[in-house]
Amino acid sequence: YDIDRVGSWELEEPVHCFDKARWLLGPTAGEIVSVYARANSRQEGRPELHDNFSAIIEFENGAHATISQTLSAWGHCHGLKLTGVDGALWASWRGASDDAPPAQSIEYLHSRTREGEPARIDFEPTGELFELEREMRAFVGAIGEGSPVHADARDGIWSIALCEAAHESIRSGEPVSMKGFQV
Repeated sequence: YDIDRVGSWELEEPVHCFDKARWLLGPTAGEIVSVYARANSRQEGRPELHDNFSAIIEFENGAHATISQTLSAWGHCHGLKLTGVDGALWASWRGASDDAPPAQSIEYLHSRTREGEPARIDFEPTGELFELEREMRAFVGAIGEGSPVHADARDGIWSIALCEAAHESIRSGEPVSMKGFQV
């Protein structure tokens, strides 16, 4: 909750949602061209630390991602719905905290049609504790063995630029073009 250390709330929380949208849609949708974001805070003394955040990001080919995040309720919940002309993927995660043990609730579903029940997808345990371990193994592999990295410096620059654009959009109340950001 220290804005001097965080920089902006968009750099603390929504940055992860921006990453996911780029990683999932970017290979076919191209780069992000604009961001429209809104946010508010229920904390009178900390209006810049947003409890509720929403953004629409538009890609080169017209695809868009809608991000909605709230920190004003109990527990941690994350949901993803990815839809296209050939099917859909839904994923959800819910736990008491962001590093909840495997007793958390996780579900991945996919469907290739609009009829019938979606199929379940098996998954590895997730959560901050598991992800950090996998990230460390991948980092060591990239340095020691030359394995490919999952995200490079360009991904990091994009993430920061998207956060800055979202912050500007919240301030101005208008969509912000990514043309004004060096990526």
